[in-house]
Amino acid sequence: MPRPIPPFKPVPANALIPGLVDTELTRYDARYKNAIAETGKEAPDHPTPQQAWDARPDGAVESRLARTRGHIARRVFLASDAAAMVTGAEYEVTGGDSAKDV
Repeated sequence: MPRPIPPFKPVPANALIPGLVDTELTRYDARYKNAIAETGKEAPDHPTPQQAWDARPDGAVESRLARTRGHIARRVFLASDAAAMVTGAEYEVTGGDSAKDV
């Protein structure tokens, strides 16, 4: 006699897609220079984060670097019973940067 097939139980497979997170690794001259160069402006040798921000084009979507603690609530939700019916979802946590393809 064949064994009965157990009931199907979906395995949650969700993705948390963070934007830039404010860490030492995201604070460096080359990144700031590239951000300024993308606007067609000439970047100084050692630009500051404020200079990179000020170079953004008018009307750009407001953005900010996330803090590492800022993603905790999303992780807790996905690990909780509240997300029991959520699977195959992608959560972009980019502060608006994904809207302008940054």
